[in-house]
Amino acid sequence: MNTKPAISAQKTRDSNIELLRIIAMLLVLIVHTSFFTIGVPTHAETIAEPAKSSIRFLVQSIAIISVNLFVFISGWYGIRPKMKRFVEFIFQIVFFYAIIFAIFHVIDPDKWTGKTIVKYMLFIEDANWFIKAYIFLYLLSPVINKYVKSASRNSFRWLVIAFFCFQFFYGWYFDGVKWFSHGYSTMSFIGLYLLASYIKQHSTRLIRLPFWINIALWLAMTLATTAITFHLTQSIPQGDIRPYFDYNSPLVIAATVFLFLAFNRLHFKSAIVNWIAISCFAAFLLHCNPAFMDGVFQPVIRGAYTQLSYSSFLAYALVFVLAIFSAAIIIDKIRISVWKLILIISDNLCSIYSQKKNHSN
Repeated sequence: MNTKPAISAQKTRDSNIELLRIIAMLLVLIVHTSFFTIGVPTHAETIAEPAKSSIRFLVQSIAIISVNLFVFISGWYGIRPKMKRFVEFIFQIVFFYAIIFAIFHVIDPDKWTGKTIVKYMLFIEDANWFIKAYIFLYLLSPVINKYVKSASRNSFRWLVIAFFCFQFFYGWYFDGVKWFSHGYSTMSFIGLYLLASYIKQHSTRLIRLPFWINIALWLAMTLATTAITFHLTQSIPQGDIRPYFDYNSPLVIAATVFLFLAFNRLHFKSAIVNWIAISCFAAFLLHCNPAFMDGVFQPVIRGAYTQLSYSSFLAYALVFVLAIFSAAIIIDKIRISVWKLILIISDNLCSIYSQKKNHSN
């Protein structure tokens, strides 16, 4: 992705895309307050409360592009893997996980045992698929970048077309191969990465589309997903709407592309936006930690949904999301200071070792 700026190669950041990165992370939190936590509207609910249900489908349709946006941003700028940045990325994960698991181990030692925590820290458990999928993309990026740099426009175009045709038929429409995993996989990330790289290098017509046309196209894709899923749920009691909210859904991918291109048409610099964006991945690490998700995030959201009117719930959920996001940013600034201190100590130790070695020689 550049999910996090610590592993990005950009020194002077475009604040328009950094703002989009912030929005994408907020959308991740919104996705997790929506169907992930409170469930999908049922057939009965769409009949009894069509207005409320349609709004719920709309919220999900808007937010579902969140992960794709991160990966698309990575493809647009290109991942430039460096050991130091990768180690910092891993340190950020370990920093947040260690703190959160330590707190929950004290609160509930029977549930969050040392053995359980180690499994989650090593990502052995089936949780936080995104981190594992992105790390694999990161490791593959040198090979992908080499192709992107050397391929002819025609070769590149046909690769992208072939990839998405294959994914559409076998990874989405027929669900005939499991390794696309509905877009929750490195394989789908590779497609988004290549698509972003191709558009940036070779699709000037798309890049030059005016801001409002991109916004209109993004809105059209979003409303199409909303209308299709609401209609299917209301008209077919056992209808399967899941594919339309998969990350590799054609409508979701199209909405991702057009919203990104809309923000790409904006041009501004903001130190505040960049300062926030450099830590926004921390919001993911905080709220998606299994202990925090299970012990705080989902109970709070479910309690508010059952006790409040839907309009009040939306306001409550938004405040809750912003509070988590803000707390994560503040904690990550502490993490950045700790990392800088580690680098200073490491550099000093290396310097001392080098001096002793030279002196002995």
